[in-house]
Amino acid sequence: VFENKFRVYVTLIKSLAGRNMLQDAINLGMNVLAELGVECPSSPLPKTFVKRDIMELKVKLEKIADAEFLNYREMTDAKIIAAMKFLQILIFSSYFLAKQQYLPSILIQMIQLTLLHGTCK
Repeated sequence: VFENKFRVYVTLIKSLAGRNMLQDAINLGMNVLAELGVECPSSPLPKTFVKRDIMELKVKLEKIADAEFLNYREMTDAKIIAAMKFLQILIFSSYFLAKQQYLPSILIQMIQLTLLHGTCK
């Protein structure tokens, strides 16, 4: 069912971003992620939370050998793959279109999903 709406959501988010309705694009993207079972904050996290999340990821990543990470399993869950695609679109909206305060949360979420579910090709 979701696959049918996927392209429509992608087009709508890109359209909103293209019309400089960045907050609307990000909000819609966050709603889509929630529908996929991936929780992202709808507003930028305070810097202390971002720092905490980065430090937690740093500890996790330090435990993974380079060779292990390079041979990480491939992501197979269709909903998580779709979520990663939406997160990628949100990176564009947040970084390139002046809503950079969302960028750390989006990147952290992508790394966490990769560690839990594998790499997305």
